[in-house]
Amino acid sequence: MSQTAICTLEAGEKSGMAGKIYRQIRAHAEMLFPWIFTGMFVLSGIYEIPFVPLDVGLITWIKKILFVLFMALMASALRWPQAVNRQFTWWCGLWIVVHILHWSFRQEFEAIYLHRLVQITYIWLFVSLVMQQKSATGNFLAVDRWFRPAIVSVICLFLVIFSTYPQISMAISNGLGNNRVNFSIWLSQLVFLMFLVSGSGRENIRHALLLSSPVLVLQVFSGGRSGLLVSLGLCLYFAFRAGNVRLLVTGAIYLMLLVWLSASFSPLPEQYPGTAIFRMPGSANFSTFDPAFGGGVLAWMDRVSSYRIGIMASALESLDLGTALAGVGVMNFKGAAIGEFWDVHNIYVRALGELGIFGFISLVILLLLPYRRGRSRSRTYYAKAFCAGFLILGMVHPELLTTAISTCMIYWLAYAEILKSQSEEAI
Repeated sequence: MSQTAICTLEAGEKSGMAGKIYRQIRAHAEMLFPWIFTGMFVLSGIYEIPFVPLDVGLITWIKKILFVLFMALMASALRWPQAVNRQFTWWCGLWIVVHILHWSFRQEFEAIYLHRLVQITYIWLFVSLVMQQKSATGNFLAVDRWFRPAIVSVICLFLVIFSTYPQISMAISNGLGNNRVNFSIWLSQLVFLMFLVSGSGRENIRHALLLSSPVLVLQVFSGGRSGLLVSLGLCLYFAFRAGNVRLLVTGAIYLMLLVWLSASFSPLPEQYPGTAIFRMPGSANFSTFDPAFGGGVLAWMDRVSSYRIGIMASALESLDLGTALAGVGVMNFKGAAIGEFWDVHNIYVRALGELGIFGFISLVILLLLPYRRGRSRSRTYYAKAFCAGFLILGMVHPELLTTAISTCMIYWLAYAEILKSQSEEAI
């Protein structure tokens, strides 16, 4: 259904058969929206299940079909005139225009451009629809109804306890089919939801910290350090807000012991060396280094970051004034390290190199919209802290937020709730 047709139906809601049908469609879509989102979120992090003979390729295609159907459902429930006239829409539009111009001019990597356009369309539909949800029905799509911290904790604990079984250890090392780094990032969303649902107050924070422990251990076992750091940062931030320095210190000691013991007893590094959470310079993972910056602290930091610093510096050196302004197109901005070319592991620098200054500006402003001035409710504070963690995470990953929504669906839910709170304050 085109935008013109939807606007026509909305204008005639109060009379006529078309308006009645449209109201019924939108009512059913809004009712199903939270539950379908729940299913999409769960599927976004799971591509294989231990002991279940499922084809990863088939699951991926099923997800894509469900993803398109979910977008159609959101489009049918959206109040289009209200959604279009927002700053969020304008910056999404600039991101789309920049990609279309590069695609039209370069005529390459069509699948990548199309994939990014679909993702930003999903983001716009989802955020716009969440902003239109009534607060009376519950914030965060009534998260208290569909997210059960205890059940999630038990499932993660099961995977931890039985991680010695070859099928389960292989699945964890592979991130349940979604690679271990993305899986760890996806798990950090569960930690945020546990604190969000548990609520504020010292006892609630302690309870959430206890329930999130199996998730943290599973992140340690997977070897995904960036997602683990986001989870640890969230735990410490929420502990500080609830109990000031005392709870922060006790929480930090508990988390240090938990991570250290988990790493010590993890059965995976013996079978899959890349899953060791403490991968130190000088080990097999960091024995080779081309000293682009010479020796010393910077070279050590480059090894610790898996050569991210060297890759980014090498890619930036390839830009001149013209390419910095216009960009070189997607997949054309890479840096050299250990004898190969790699994607830049920083979404902001990558946007600048691939899409130029306008792509960079649209991305940065789009991601910073939740941090405009305004009062914040208790849950909005939680959401802002979680979104900040993912903004920092974008500095060390090549695909995230606008280009990899499967690992950050809860991020966009939190993002939408912040914008929703801002719009309600402005009324």
